[in-house]
Amino acid sequence: MQEKTSRLNMILGRHDVRMNASRRVRIPSDWYVAMGEPAQVRLMPDPHEKCLDLMTPEVFDEGLSQVKRDSERRELADGLEHESVLLRVGAGRRITIPPHLREFAGIGDICVLEGAAHMIKLRRLEFPTREEILASPLLNDILNEMDKVKGLNPNAMKFAVNATKNS
Repeated sequence: MQEKTSRLNMILGRHDVRMNASRRVRIPSDWYVAMGEPAQVRLMPDPHEKCLDLMTPEVFDEGLSQVKRDSERRELADGLEHESVLLRVGAGRRITIPPHLREFAGIGDICVLEGAAHMIKLRRLEFPTREEILASPLLNDILNEMDKVKGLNPNAMKFAVNATKNS
């Protein structure tokens, strides 16, 4: 019999994924395989960051038992157990993120999945503010490159950028 989970299977990287109309998100196939192709997963609010942690029930239980052994962290263990949700992995490796957890993490239509060793962190996609974009040196580099390209009118672009900065 093949063992489903392995300490050697690491989940690393990042995927930006769009939720479907049913508020489901697809687990990337290579990460799903690294998790041991579970029929169920545990989803919980991260105790340290404003994001969600997704893991197999086995990884959750192992972490929980480690926390429970520390008498000073027993209350944390009770909270983690209470706040976590056991989810069925549906067709196409999709999971439905409950509304209260989406709200906790501030997750909208696009969700960032980050591999974090033996779990997946689900985060809100952060967009730069208008001020950050306008102050970006990259914008000036783009305008300078436009100066070199024939047929483009960089002055019109610079005018639009300056008008936006001044508004």
